[in-house]
Amino acid sequence: MNTRELLSRLNGQFKIAAQIILALTLTMAFGAGCGNDNITSVVIVDEAPPKPQGVATVRGDGVVTVYWLPVDAPDLDHYRIYWGPDSTNGSVFELVGTSVTTSFVDTDVSNGVRYYYAVTAVDLSGKESAQSAEWGGATTRPEGSSALIVNDVNSSLSGFDLSTGFVVPFNSIQADLWLDRDIDGNLYVNADSIAPLGDIQDMGYTESLDEISVAPAVGWSFLGYYEVVVGHTYIFWTGDFRYAKVRITGLSAESFTFDWAYQPAESQEGGNGEPELAPISGGKLDRTSGAHRTDKTQSPKVTTASSEGVPSEGA
Repeated sequence: MNTRELLSRLNGQFKIAAQIILALTLTMAFGAGCGNDNITSVVIVDEAPPKPQGVATVRGDGVVTVYWLPVDAPDLDHYRIYWGPDSTNGSVFELVGTSVTTSFVDTDVSNGVRYYYAVTAVDLSGKESAQSAEWGGATTRPEGSSALIVNDVNSSLSGFDLSTGFVVPFNSIQADLWLDRDIDGNLYVNADSIAPLGDIQDMGYTESLDEISVAPAVGWSFLGYYEVVVGHTYIFWTGDFRYAKVRITGLSAESFTFDWAYQPAESQEGGNGEPELAPISGGKLDRTSGAHRTDKTQSPKVTTASSEGVPSEGA
């Protein structure tokens, strides 16, 4: 077997990666009237695969899915996924699982807790790459479906607490949103009416709740309510500085059904906060001056008599 045949066999058997260093010592033995090339030693150094790129996360209710781009290495065997509490120090990351594909589902998580993920690539010989340059950060969030009845029909079933997923009275301090209607019978969804007041924005028609991933920085309602439209998604900024989204799935003369998702991680004043349902750019808007409410023009609704005691102009 000559040198080329030997290298070909080694490459096929072990799937040696591109950057292989070969050290060969060749001796030439000459017999009487003939000569043969003999390999006396072959040293093969297999480098670790390159680190994965493009790590990203998708949050859910008690679950985080981690994605990354495939690593181009002929001898790639699997990936290792690490978790850590800090995106700036990979040394504290702990192994949470492995995957032979370019995704990993982590169900050992708690809603409202921020998790950071890093990924490495491992080859057939067990050599592991450095951790990915990107750390995917995610805060899991609860989600669900519910229904509300207009407050002049059943006031105890017209409010919703996004932090618990429970239906509450429309005038409860726990109500992040509530349902009423005007004298013409048009239903309106309102942001919470108990100080500190919440905000609401109509994002228009969406195919699904997940179509809206972040809250906008401007465009909040001046009056604190919108008419209910099936298929529309509404973003809420609650009085305790959390973000949520609600998509209307059904509508009757006295009620509506909806899908919802709530981000329990607090977004502090002056900071960007949690990326899921956080402002696209800049910091938190000034909730005390009301300046962020002036970019929307709305006509006040005239509500039914049972709404007395609640500001008719909303939040």
